[in-house]
Amino acid sequence: MTITVAIASTLYDFRLAIDRYLSAPNLADLLARLTISVGAGFLLVYLHTLRSDTVPVGALVGYATVTVAVLITMSSAWLLGSFHSREIDDLLTVLSTDVAVYCLAFWSMLGVSLAAMSWTCFGRWRTAHHQDPAREVSMLLIAGAGILGLAVVVLWALSLVLTMANHAGADANAAGDRLLPVAAAMSSVGIISLLVVPYLATLHVTRMRWRALRPLWRALVERYPEVHLEAQPQGGPLTRLQFGLERMIIEIFDALRIAPVGDYPADVGKAEAIIRAIMTNPVRQANRHAADLLDHSESRDDDLDQLIALAGAFERLHHASS
Repeated sequence: MTITVAIASTLYDFRLAIDRYLSAPNLADLLARLTISVGAGFLLVYLHTLRSDTVPVGALVGYATVTVAVLITMSSAWLLGSFHSREIDDLLTVLSTDVAVYCLAFWSMLGVSLAAMSWTCFGRWRTAHHQDPAREVSMLLIAGAGILGLAVVVLWALSLVLTMANHAGADANAAGDRLLPVAAAMSSVGIISLLVVPYLATLHVTRMRWRALRPLWRALVERYPEVHLEAQPQGGPLTRLQFGLERMIIEIFDALRIAPVGDYPADVGKAEAIIRAIMTNPVRQANRHAADLLDHSESRDDDLDQLIALAGAFERLHHASS
């Protein structure tokens, strides 16, 4: 659907040049709408695959039949229309039965696909486990864009009906035109969020971890400067932050491996006990080191959780002593 909309937008932007080249006024407008209708048909098939594991042959035939019927109806209405002598910006200015059929066929196909898109996205969002921020944001934005798009189609159809009944339909048409960019923007943001949200989420989590570990890291590096390695990270903000966090983790562990520990109280938490044992300033030749008091971990996440717990205990003791 996204590709067909892009193609249709290109055709519409260059419609005057295309019509002059083909010597057929308003032909590019027809091609643009036919392209979107084809995209809507493919969208209905794709949405069906999201709702079920397989798409029955009968459903595929049904989607194809509806799409082809809409294409034939629009093409026939356009060919029979009485507006081929000049370019028309708004078909409502030359409203006729042919124009009404042409517009209603297109809007019906568009409305059905938008309604199906909103229903599918909201349904998947309600049943999701809400563990993937990118997909959650994307589904909500695309569903909202579908509802706004459906409102645009309804306003356009209402404008057509009012105009055919000799009433003023310009206000409804203008309201639909004003909502259209908002719906398009929401849909675009929803698609882009699949790429942007994971990056921003990772950046946020990495920065929070970096800020949590920094006070403990600074204290240990000041005490054991031999563990610190001067390095200049390269790349974008996330890459530099990830590099800094990784170096921080390595240097904290290196410092804990050489940091001697003295006696520590048994009636406090493990993290606080380790920090207190480090802060007692035992002799450097002690046989026991801070790393020996850490729990055995099976993964990098477990190591990081332990370090964040140590950093939290260090912050509490540091504030209590200051």
